[in-house]
Amino acid sequence: MLASFGGRLWAAAGRPTPDYLPDEYIYPTLARSFAEHGRPLIRGGTAHFPALLDPIATAPVWLVTNDPVTAFRLTQGLHALFVSLAVIPAFLLARRLGLSRWPCLAVAALTVSVPDVVYASSMLADPLAYPLVLTAVYAGVCMIAEPTRSAQLAFAWFSALAVLARVQYVVVPLAVLGAELLADRGEHLQVDPPGLARTRRTRRPPALLFGILGTDRVLGVYSKGNHGVHPGSLLRWVGREAMLLIYSSGWVIVPGAVLGLAFALWRSRTRAELAFGLTTVLLAVALMLEAAQIADTDSQRFQERYLFTLVPLLAIAFALWVKRGLPARIPVGLLSAGLLLLAARVPSPATPPRTTRTIRRRSGPCCDSSPSLRWATAPSPSR
Repeated sequence: MLASFGGRLWAAAGRPTPDYLPDEYIYPTLARSFAEHGRPLIRGGTAHFPALLDPIATAPVWLVTNDPVTAFRLTQGLHALFVSLAVIPAFLLARRLGLSRWPCLAVAALTVSVPDVVYASSMLADPLAYPLVLTAVYAGVCMIAEPTRSAQLAFAWFSALAVLARVQYVVVPLAVLGAELLADRGEHLQVDPPGLARTRRTRRPPALLFGILGTDRVLGVYSKGNHGVHPGSLLRWVGREAMLLIYSSGWVIVPGAVLGLAFALWRSRTRAELAFGLTTVLLAVALMLEAAQIADTDSQRFQERYLFTLVPLLAIAFALWVKRGLPARIPVGLLSAGLLLLAARVPSPATPPRTTRTIRRRSGPCCDSSPSLRWATAPSPSR
């Protein structure tokens, strides 16, 4: 974790200005308003912005200095710390699934090595949301495996924090609750009234929030987006997002991870393993649908910020496959080689051409220039 923090801090020094506008204007402005006025303001007007956790967490920066450049650097330092904390839930989740120490350490190292941790140098909320999502998934797996009151409270708490960091992660608690229903095959709906009551209690606070404040005040800028669904185009974007997820996770890891998830779903050795497999699959489907819908109706390009939280989960699934003795290793190896050849043949999935200047001028909350594709398609030093 300390090595990750130092590396992220050093990398942030090479980024002197914001890139993702208007997001990188909104978050620090809200942080400054919390420090100076105690409420969310943008240019003197009240801001109905749902993702307020990062501005609240970084507001103390503006109590230290009024210089925007110094505040920018201090916020980068906090974000480097937040991203580095993601190794803790990733390690704990791997241990909860019965993996030995070295695979757990490998998963933790990969968690802070994905291309998307470059967001640590930004003013976005992703550096804070990343560890919170992984912690919510870990708490959810623990809750499904052993539904104690402390596990339920931890899951509810970290799920709420993840949603407050980025409202798109509202699918995290939904995925965990769906995994719980599937793990019980729906039985607790008939024979376990406390389980049904727990599900209802989880749904009640969001419903009350929307009912009292209204959609516009709860979702803010996200309530004005285009929420249309075009099935054919949506499926095409889902395929592209899946290809991008393979780029982010690694061509060697994905085939084994898919097989590891299959074993977790149909031949699980523990309830925690089943809970992990179900949660990962449901969360992956939900996030890819979210990313595809935004790409189709608004940005017309990849939404990698929605997907990179899945990479540590796929790494854990790969480790579960290795733990089982590498079953079907030859087909998996051939598939990995085939995907690698595909990557060499088609360096990046097709997307409408956009220059860096166009991306940086792009308005809206979904700006994303895909760190994985920039890394995968970067020219070699010899070129």
